[in-house]
Amino acid sequence: MKSICQEIFNKNKVPYKSIEKHKNANDGDVLVTLADGSTVLKYYYKRNEYTITFNTNEGSDVSPITKRYEANVTAPSDPTRAGYTFAGWDKTIPSTMPAENITINA
Repeated sequence: MKSICQEIFNKNKVPYKSIEKHKNANDGDVLVTLADGSTVLKYYYKRNEYTITFNTNEGSDVSPITKRYEANVTAPSDPTRAGYTFAGWDKTIPSTMPAENITINA
C-alpha cells in the first residue's frame, strides 16, 4: 500500500515526509469498497517543513519562519535601521509555505 501512495504523491509532486496506514478505533482498512462499488483509498502523510529566512541588511533581526508545506504564513513586522526607511522586501512574502527554503532580502 505504501508504494501506491508514494506513486500518487510523486506523480502529483506533493512534498511529504512519510505515509502512515489509516488507523481508527477499529483499525480500519486502508482500502474501503463502498456500496456503489467504488473504492476509497485512505492515506495520511506528514508534509515537509521549509524555512523562510529574512536578510535585513544590517537592520533589526527578523526571525525565520519554519512551517510545513502549504501552512499559512504571516508576514513579520518590518525591520528597522537607524537613519534608514524600510523600502520593502525584494520578493513578495508568500501567504502559504512554499515547497522550498527561501531567503527574502530587505
